[in-house]
This record gives sequence, C-alpha cells and structure tokens, in this order.
Amino acid sequence: MRIAAALSSIVLMAGLALPAAAGYIGHPVHLGLSNTGVSQNATVGPGIEFNERDTLFDLSDRQIDIFFSFPFGGTSVHYGGSYGTYQFYDYTGTIDGIVGVTIDPATLASNFGAGNVFFDSESVYVTMSDVGLLPGWHIILDVRFAGDPDPGQAPLPPTLPLFAAALGALAVSLRRRA
Repeated sequence: MRIAAALSSIVLMAGLALPAAAGYIGHPVHLGLSNTGVSQNATVGPGIEFNERDTLFDLSDRQIDIFFSFPFGGTSVHYGGSYGTYQFYDYTGTIDGIVGVTIDPATLASNFGAGNVFFDSESVYVTMSDVGLLPGWHIILDVRFAGDPDPGQAPLPPTLPLFAAALGALAVSLRRRA
C-alpha cells in the first residue's frame, strides 16, 4: 500500500507542477518609436508602463494596450505616410519567445489591421502608417509566447492527474491482494 500511496503522490505532483509560461509581467521591456527617437525601458507591472505624447502604453502579462488619450492636443489624428513603428522589445532576453500576435476585438482605430502588426521572437512591432484615431481609442494586441498552450488544443482537465493517481493506487492495491 505504501507503494500505491507513493505512486499516487508522484502522479499528483507531476500533474499539478506544470510550468507557467512567461509573459510580460515582471520583465523589462523596451519601447522605441522609429521616427522620433523615443526610447524608454520599463519593468512590466500594474499600471501604465510608458507615457509618450498623449499616448499611454499599458502591458499586461499577454497583452499590449496602446491608449490614445488625446492625440497631440487635438480632437483626432491621422497618421499619414510613413509615421513610424512602435517596437516593444524584450531587451534582456528573459521572456519566452513570441510565437503569435493578434488584434483584440476591442481595438478601435480606423485603417488598422493585420498589416500594421508584425513580430519576431523578441519584439512586437506596430506600424501607425495611415491609421486614424480619436481620443479614447485603443489598439489592443494579444501576445502568445512559446510556453503558452496552443489555442487550438484542448487544455488538460485539472482532475485528470487525480484520476490517474487513483487508478494507479487501485491497480497496485488489487495486485497486492491477488
């Protein structure tokens, strides 16, 4: 019976000790804007990480929110031509590699789409060319990291390791009785 208890404990611990994937929280990130020379570093935590020219940049664990509070003191703005590109960069190399970026449905900006967002394993780039905005509008990006579960894959039910442990214990105790 001791073997069954030890086996069930090992299976239970293996099922509960799944490694957490790294996101932005607690990690340093660099914000750069290609045509203005803006260059800032911040460690991601609660609240706004960057504030640049009436634009607030709030990073959560797996999301980038660019909030246009009152663009450049006006009532609206249209970024014409080659305005520039925001870059959110893992400059210390401590975050799991970026494997996907999607535009959140809550995004509100005219002429903003998949062609305005690109990424590599360390950075997310947001180009503002030909994007129109009003005060209060957001661009929200959902970021997926290498350690995250595949969104197309069903997650492991949390009770499955417990069930496996119970079956293992039952099998061992039945074998000892026979």
